[in-house]
Amino acid sequence: MLPMARALLSVFTLASVTAADDIMIATFDGAKGTTLTWKEMNDPVMGGKSTGTFTIDSANEVGVFDGKCAIVPSLKAPGFITAGATGSFPDISHCQNLVLNVNSANSYAGFRVSFGSEHYPPFYKHFFARGFKSDFQPPTGKFGDVVLPLNGFTNHWDDATGKAITTCADDPKACPTLKRLQDLETVQIWGEGVEGDVHLQIKSIRASACTPAATNGGIVRVPVTKTLSLQDIAKGMLQRGFLSSPANATLATVADGDTVPISDYQNAQFYGPIKVGGQDFKVIFDTGSSNVWVPGKACGFFTCWTHPRYDKSKSPTYEKDGRPYKVQYGSGPVEGVFSKDTVTVGSLDVKGQPFAEVSKVSFGPLNIAFAAGKFDGLLGLGFNSISQYQIPTPFEAMIDQKLIDESVFAFYLQDDASKMGELVFGGIDKSHYTGELVDVPLTSETYWEVSLDSMKYGSAVVSSSAKAIIDSGTSLLAGPKEAIDAIATAAGAKLVLGKEYTIDCSKKATLPDLSVTLGGKSFTLSPDDYVLSVSGQCLFAFMPIDVPPPRGPLWIMGDVFMRKYYCVFDYGNKKMRMALVAKRRAAEFVV
Repeated sequence: MLPMARALLSVFTLASVTAADDIMIATFDGAKGTTLTWKEMNDPVMGGKSTGTFTIDSANEVGVFDGKCAIVPSLKAPGFITAGATGSFPDISHCQNLVLNVNSANSYAGFRVSFGSEHYPPFYKHFFARGFKSDFQPPTGKFGDVVLPLNGFTNHWDDATGKAITTCADDPKACPTLKRLQDLETVQIWGEGVEGDVHLQIKSIRASACTPAATNGGIVRVPVTKTLSLQDIAKGMLQRGFLSSPANATLATVADGDTVPISDYQNAQFYGPIKVGGQDFKVIFDTGSSNVWVPGKACGFFTCWTHPRYDKSKSPTYEKDGRPYKVQYGSGPVEGVFSKDTVTVGSLDVKGQPFAEVSKVSFGPLNIAFAAGKFDGLLGLGFNSISQYQIPTPFEAMIDQKLIDESVFAFYLQDDASKMGELVFGGIDKSHYTGELVDVPLTSETYWEVSLDSMKYGSAVVSSSAKAIIDSGTSLLAGPKEAIDAIATAAGAKLVLGKEYTIDCSKKATLPDLSVTLGGKSFTLSPDDYVLSVSGQCLFAFMPIDVPPPRGPLWIMGDVFMRKYYCVFDYGNKKMRMALVAKRRAAEFVV
């Protein structure tokens, strides 16, 4: 039965950690935090008579869910009422339980709680059954905790009755994923499948039995998701007839200049959530540039029609800046105007952060791919020396505003790129790597640049005495064309349309290792690391880029390198710290 929105909006606040092993998700006491919005929904489909309301009793500091779950005449079965909240939720991926502090005025037995919006596969068979759900029975006449193990939730439930078909305990496909527990997306309270009056008071919703890592301890976590690159999106659109000519933009020679970012987003693949003035965006977290930009209201329909656009009238923390923004990427300019607002990264509010409201986004032939893409903008994590107007990055502002305990951040990108990754600010998660971290000093406070002492492909030396940057905005390994051509020739890889290399998959087992010495420390990439299986063919994960002096010659260690080696960006000590990425077991992706 399809729910339909009908009523007044209410709000509640997001609180922080309440105890060593609890993370507060929602209270109604006006505690300082991010405001979320409740919206009540009923079930009017096919003559449904169920009605309900959700209000906030400020005097008693509770949310009040009232209504009646009635028989649907055409189905001769009870319908439902529900109240849902959306907004910014904390990461509860390291917790064991969801805990509701609730009180029911009667013994109504149809209460359920859900979060997220996933369908059990295949989704078309369970179209109306979405989200991970659990039954609960509140105490009657007094407040008490209802503890619901997260591994008791399921997204495999009957879309007519709301009853579970299988649970996480007996069906792994029905389990909440790590990605979902890192961002609940929505929480809903239901009266469903049982006829009767509903009178429920909610004092709080929290997660319990959380490990110290989940309760922050100075660490702030941001999930990062892999998307198709603009090149791959454009290729797919070409194959389907949405583009009339090949997407032939290439990474052009990068000119010298402090405001030129090294990344080229036609190859970028990892993005994550931020807020600007309370408005949601998905951005590439890019260590190869240093400004923040998101689409503004002036961004044209044909480029930004699928993207949210920043609206200063919706933000009480907006400040005018007015300086023009223009940056030249390898494939075209991005232009706009600077404003200031609160930029929220994870649970951190960076106040007064200058950012660009972009009006023009030019990726050349890839413009339409950006319009159809997953990311809306970017957040630079380089140094302010390469930002326009030397504006401090949000990370530098976190340090200045004393929002984090340690001036470090780190990327955790798993070897299986389809899995959720994580960007951690303010500390190091030791579960993300194995062995000891080795230190590689920075040679420049521009990009995260280190010395590349040597590079060998098998026994052949292909580079020496060069520079390398660790760049989350680039997906492959990029280097001088002459050296890349030599590696590709030795491997038997073929250049396709002048942009990327493919290789016969059967050759993979015979290929040698790539050995790299950075700052005196040795790192190795095997064929399993640099030969990628993509859409039934093997991609040789190298690309040519010629950067002239004084910036170059330059190698870019993109996410092919960062999936193999856990990379800690140590701003305070001006160094990189690296170790092998820990292989996370499949069981750790469900609770």
